[in-house]
Amino acid sequence: MSEASFFFRKRKHRRIPRRFERFAEAQQWPQYIWSTNLSALLTGKALETYFLLPEEHAKDYNKVKDALLQRFQLSTDGGRVSLQVLQ
Repeated sequence: MSEASFFFRKRKHRRIPRRFERFAEAQQWPQYIWSTNLSALLTGKALETYFLLPEEHAKDYNKVKDALLQRFQLSTDGGRVSLQVLQ
């Protein structure tokens, strides 16, 4: 598994954020618990990035997602993630 952990596995990097979001929606999770649920799946530098966020930001899924995308120098494009550096 890459340093980017579950959230950004090299082979599945294009679909992971949207896949998590679709799963969360299918489970009918309220969005305010998405970041906490996502944090349970993070390891390595992704988990470190999560823990370095201020508490208010760590509770906001969009801010967590943005921080992870920035940390791993990824960008979103039409709901997909394109890998720029990790390959």
